Amino acid sequence: REWDAQLSAEHGSEVIWAAVSHGDVIKAICADALSLPLRNFQRISIEPSSVSLVQYRSESAQVHKLNDTGFQWVQALNKIAQSKEATVGGEVNAQ
Repeated sequence: REWDAQLSAEHGSEVIWAAVSHGDVIKAICADALSLPLRNFQRISIEPSSVSLVQYRSESAQVHKLNDTGFQWVQALNKIAQSKEATVGGEVNAQ
């Protein structure tokens, strides 16, 4: 969250950045975004070369993709870039 705040301050609130790391680090970030206790991060499965999309806001985080091994994450990233708020009603995989 601190890194996201720093990048937002430097580049604007709509900044998009990528973190490339080992699975345990990605699992810990996703656990934080899902409000899971860190001790439970191993319950999340992350495949090699998979993509997870997490959007941090000032008061919350939203997980848009988790462990995606296809190319659907590109469409999700475009949707996030065009969106200002979290999707109301739990919309999933909308085109």
